[in-house]
Amino acid sequence: MKKKILICSLSVVLVASLIIGLVWFLGDNETLTVFLNGMEVKVSATSLEDNSPLISAEEIFDVADVEYSYENGKAYAKGKNTLEIDTDSNSIKVNGLIQQSEFLIDDDKLMISPYLAGEVMNYETISTENEVRFIKPRYVKIKFRDSGKSLSLPYCDDFFLLPSTEYNHSLANLSLGLAASAFSSKESDAYYGDTGNFGRDKDIIAVYKELGFSNIKTFNYDKSLNDTSDTVAYAMAEKNITNNGEKYRLVALSVRGGCYGNEWVSNFNIGNTEIHKGFLLASDEVVKNLYEYIGNKTSNTKLWMTGFSRGGGVAGITAARITDEGKLPSENIYAYTFATPAGTTAKNAKTEKYGHIFNIISENDLIPLIAPEKWGYTRYGTDLTLPSLLNYSNDVALAESQKISSLYKSIITSGDFKLYDIEKSGQKQDIRTFINNLSSALGSRISYTDKYANIIMDYIECSNTKIKDENGNWVYGSMEDILTLKYPDAPSYFQKIKENPLLKNASALLGNAGKNIVAFGVICMVNGESPIHVINEIGIENLVSFASLFSLSGDSNIAKCHYPESYTAQLNSFIDPYLILQ
Repeated sequence: MKKKILICSLSVVLVASLIIGLVWFLGDNETLTVFLNGMEVKVSATSLEDNSPLISAEEIFDVADVEYSYENGKAYAKGKNTLEIDTDSNSIKVNGLIQQSEFLIDDDKLMISPYLAGEVMNYETISTENEVRFIKPRYVKIKFRDSGKSLSLPYCDDFFLLPSTEYNHSLANLSLGLAASAFSSKESDAYYGDTGNFGRDKDIIAVYKELGFSNIKTFNYDKSLNDTSDTVAYAMAEKNITNNGEKYRLVALSVRGGCYGNEWVSNFNIGNTEIHKGFLLASDEVVKNLYEYIGNKTSNTKLWMTGFSRGGGVAGITAARITDEGKLPSENIYAYTFATPAGTTAKNAKTEKYGHIFNIISENDLIPLIAPEKWGYTRYGTDLTLPSLLNYSNDVALAESQKISSLYKSIITSGDFKLYDIEKSGQKQDIRTFINNLSSALGSRISYTDKYANIIMDYIECSNTKIKDENGNWVYGSMEDILTLKYPDAPSYFQKIKENPLLKNASALLGNAGKNIVAFGVICMVNGESPIHVINEIGIENLVSFASLFSLSGDSNIAKCHYPESYTAQLNSFIDPYLILQ
């Protein structure tokens, strides 16, 4: 099997005298070629059992004109960043911070992960099964809507010249930034229930322009956030890229997955078909408009797709449908989704057919557990789980957790994200126990759809609906006010519900959420169900857990583990993506 390492620079600042032409052999007839400014240079390399490549620290740093020394088991390199390795204690530090990566000693030669070398040289490193490229990218500012703070992430057209079926860590980072930019803008919050152009798409348009895309089209950002229809907002754009003189059209599609108001209702419209009904209906419109946007010129068209949470669920399903329908070949579809809910029961969802779809999830995040695996749900494509700090020594875990915390605090308004503490608290198991208990209480997806779906969707709608106050501002109204607007006969039920002893007990157990148990009872009644019967079937313990665990706003750890900021902090803290791939 041929393996290549390519170093591609977008800059021409490196001196031509560094360029040496040489090809050498790795193993039995396996050539590994290193390129710098399009010409070959000598760099020894090897591969570990998991196919992760290692390269000679001395040779690569010499070629890149980086200060380097290795003696008595200690290595030091200083380029844009500083690398220190102590082979005796197996410790790796970049700029003084402990890192997790790979190295070995081969005939007294230090072999390191290309990602460590790239970090020191200030190159982005892209690794596939057959090659590794060091790329000198340009950086794009991604703004996080709640804080207004920005993070610079690398972009290079070369990302889309590599196989779509090979995970690209740099492209994953940028895709997450693009997905977060698709959220409704902070400034548009004042127009929550209004229909029209109020700049909800401002952030995604700005990022597309900075990336060099044009012909930007946005859809459904003009809808009121009180709207409960099975739709999503999304944005498309395009640009031309070139490889060895051949031109390609790159189309980008980012699906909104946050700050979408009552689209939440559609998340619980699971249905009884192979694909989550709410996601499928939303995807129908995306596919239609995407096909119109692409047109008939598909031979040299590449598609970059991304989405977070609900947006990731719809993006993944859309990528699978485009593959099934043959609009574009799978090798031209680059799909990265994040915090992705499960949305299909297809038996072939995890086959190579969908190997170009990557779903990056956290085991501490509740949302990827919905719809329940117990009901047969999964995601199209490959699931990649963010590394757990519990797999490392206490010292390394603390150092890594601090690094994640620092990045998190740099892009969010307030609060902290202490991943190591969250993992030690057992949250991973707690949320799985809750989902397992709740899915058991609800029975099957058929019984859920037939008996409970309308009740839960009504409850979610009332929880997310805003009304105008006396000053004309959009505010969350009381559940009673919202229900009365939705169901004119609702007031007749309220007093009767309030006097029920079981509901009084449930209200006390639910604490702050208990004030809504009466509304839950009314919703049961207007849907033709006995609230006592429904509560007994679901179980008061499950309702208590539902009320506490589904607090996906505020400062709870459950909420933080689903924030794009926490995903960003984790994804950017690991220099070596082989940690994720393993």
